[in-house]
Amino acid sequence: MSHAHKITIANHKDLERHRLITKFLRIFVVPILNRIPAATLQRVIKKSSQYGGKVITKAGTTHSLEAMYTKHQKPPFYI
Repeated sequence: MSHAHKITIANHKDLERHRLITKFLRIFVVPILNRIPAATLQRVIKKSSQYGGKVITKAGTTHSLEAMYTKHQKPPFYI
């Protein structure tokens, strides 16, 4: 018995889209970030805020996800 799967494409006018400048900047920024050692980035993220530290120390857990998705409710660099 075969089940046909319908592919849905998110093409709604109200969805957030990246602007042209963002797409352009990513061409240069992503390769640079990929060359920075992971340990260095983790240190920077840990020191940036308590949420950054929680994301690194609790990586792969629901605590890490909670920190990332509730961060927008706090001011930048909230301690």
